Amino acid sequence: MTEAGAADPLGDALRALAVASGRRQAWDAAGRALAAADRVGEAHAAFAEAVRLAPGDNGLARRLARAAVAAGQAGPELARWPPRDGKTPSAPGLLIRAHLLAHLDRLDDAVATAEQAVAAAPDCPEAAAELAELRLLRAPDAAAEAALRRALDLNPEDAALRRSLGRLLLRLYRSAAAGRELAACLDQLPSDPDLLTDMALAELRCGEQTAARRCLEQALAIDPANRIASRLLCHVLAYADGVSTDGLTAALRHCAGLWPRGSGHAFPNIPDPERRLRLGLLGGSFCRHPILWLTLRGLEGLDRGRFDIHCYAAAGEADAFTSRLREISAGWHPVGGVADAALARLIRSHRIDILIDLGGYLDKGRLPVLAQRPAPVQIKWVGAQFHTTAMPEVDWLITDRFETPPSLAPLYTEQLLVLPDSYVCYDAPEEAPAIGELPARCNGFVTFGSFNNLMKITPGAIAVWARLLRQVSESRLLIKAPQLGEKEAGRMLLA
Repeated sequence: MTEAGAADPLGDALRALAVASGRRQAWDAAGRALAAADRVGEAHAAFAEAVRLAPGDNGLARRLARAAVAAGQAGPELARWPPRDGKTPSAPGLLIRAHLLAHLDRLDDAVATAEQAVAAAPDCPEAAAELAELRLLRAPDAAAEAALRRALDLNPEDAALRRSLGRLLLRLYRSAAAGRELAACLDQLPSDPDLLTDMALAELRCGEQTAARRCLEQALAIDPANRIASRLLCHVLAYADGVSTDGLTAALRHCAGLWPRGSGHAFPNIPDPERRLRLGLLGGSFCRHPILWLTLRGLEGLDRGRFDIHCYAAAGEADAFTSRLREISAGWHPVGGVADAALARLIRSHRIDILIDLGGYLDKGRLPVLAQRPAPVQIKWVGAQFHTTAMPEVDWLITDRFETPPSLAPLYTEQLLVLPDSYVCYDAPEEAPAIGELPARCNGFVTFGSFNNLMKITPGAIAVWARLLRQVSESRLLIKAPQLGEKEAGRMLLA
């Protein structure tokens, strides 16, 4: 304890170590306390000594590997594992090696090494957990799910593993199943704001906007500076029934205010009116997605003698749309995992003149990068564009009189660049069939359709649909959404 009576876990651990330096428990406790105090180099050394004293402890092995990564010593530590003592590698040593390989971007080798660890110790919870985490990192697929469930069988009280399973199920569009796993985590950690945010996403994916909003408001009451919860709340409020303009604007301003700002350095751009302008496109992924359906044809129409296009996209899937965009781009920069400040520096170094955001407040959007002001002119176009960004760093918003009626212009912090007809450049798919006879003529009834994500369907929208179906005799409504593979996800449609 300190003189003021406050807890001093680091001091307590170091004092215990001074009198028990031959015990691995003392070194382990010191390593944990040093890591919590962000003294990562000393934590690494402490865990290394603990592992030396107890080479068969799998939990210590994982903590040593994580400490080595935090201390920037993944490469040197890897060279020590497995030890060159002629013995068959043990599960702890293999766990250390697997974790370090993953950090060094040798993910396939890491998974193979973790599989060796599991083979060496089939009932070891730490080995199963390491393999599960690495498989999840490599691909969110059935193999990752099987590994996570096996790890949970061995350690059913591990909330971190259960949360990873919940997140995986969300990525697999099994949102109701994800909600069950996350609810079990909340039973253990009811005041964890990040866990509440995950639960909100599961509720939202099932179309339960009210429950999602409640989770997010609870998360922000616990941690008002939680950027992920704040961002998701903005997304929820944009669709939710009964939200006032003032309420949405306040949420947007709060969220935008959480992002770090740039330092205001001069731009390196060359002020030459004869040179080509450099356009930067910032998005989550550039592939077959509504964002490129609505922008690509317009980008292809730009005069390449006047513009150079540079694309900054999260690493991910590629398809024919990606190829078309790459063909017209002067620079292609995969930036998945790159931190906002580092990405802003990269964009600035490329001397981008006009940076166009195509992600907005979506989960893969990179609006926080614009807060760093990496380009002299910054524009919002497509991608969650149903409200202002509330960011003074965004200069213009490309829109039209239908998307943004003139009466709403005062609500925007951006200047509105109003196009005369439509703010998008829709590109119909080449494989689309020819328009045939109206189906109602042969069916004898009208069929309405909604292929929207359930996140966008509110009780108010459902009430309007119900009234429409009652008024149009014998009419039907076809609803398609990826979540509807689970019966629970559609319960709000039948209430």
